[in-house]
Amino acid sequence: MRIDAKGKKISIVGALVFSAVVLCLTLWWSFGSGNADATRLYQTQLLGRGVVERSVTASGAVKALVTVEVGSQVSGPITEMKVDFNSKVKQGDLIAVIDRAPFDAKVQAASANLAIARADVLRREAAMAKLQKQLGLLDRNVGRYSALASAAGVSRQQLDQAQTESGATRHELSAAQADLESAKATVALRQAECDQAQINFDRTLIKSPINGVVIDRRMQRGQTVTAEYQTPVLFQIAQDLSQIQILAQVDEADVGAIRVGDEIMSLLSSLNEEGLTLVVITHEPDIAAYADRLLRFCDGEIVEDVCQRRSGARAKEPTA
Repeated sequence: MRIDAKGKKISIVGALVFSAVVLCLTLWWSFGSGNADATRLYQTQLLGRGVVERSVTASGAVKALVTVEVGSQVSGPITEMKVDFNSKVKQGDLIAVIDRAPFDAKVQAASANLAIARADVLRREAAMAKLQKQLGLLDRNVGRYSALASAAGVSRQQLDQAQTESGATRHELSAAQADLESAKATVALRQAECDQAQINFDRTLIKSPINGVVIDRRMQRGQTVTAEYQTPVLFQIAQDLSQIQILAQVDEADVGAIRVGDEIMSLLSSLNEEGLTLVVITHEPDIAAYADRLLRFCDGEIVEDVCQRRSGARAKEPTA
């Protein structure tokens, strides 16, 4: 019994010693490595003076000041694409071609209808000239019969018949005159149809309306253009990429941190001095004072256009 008690005590003491060693190793590892990490995380620096800045970021689109969308007023498959992205074009340059065969056929049909209408006018003019000669003969017969009737040289019935024929021919001449005017109106109508067919034929050649650079192409060769209900856009052409506008959107939480006359206006002024044209839309007179040219709008119309000097505005710029 004594040996068992002694062995039990030795086991307990050994377990306590082992636990103490493990605890010491754990504490050493934790605090020792923590000091190393602390040395790596923290840096010291001499006390000094500096500038604390608060920046306000904005995002938005950058677009050319003048951008023209080029579309088509006629429908049909595209047979040729003359330009691509970033192609430089001049006003009047051919940039695309729509299938011209159907429109060429319409021009020929309209020209044929116009020729038929003109021939009808000539036919009616000839018929009218014939009636005029017949009327002249009948009028002379009426005159002769009237002279003879007074001397009893002809009967009264012959005179009445000559007068009736003359009157009927005169009515036919009036109807022929009306038909001739209608034929001339038909010629004008056919001429308008021919002109419209020619205009549509010319519209199959898509040309650049301005000088600029192609920044977007929305159609491919072989694709069919449908212009019955709305004008499809084929290209977007920027007139001058050296003049751009920035549509910046500032977060509402950052707007309250911006004060009138902050450094942003100084930055825009410096960009303008480098040759960039900037357009600023504002309701604040202090911001408008920075501009060289001031436009005031009311209900979508320009009510004031003032060229102002920037020397006074520069005095409002913050100084370092």
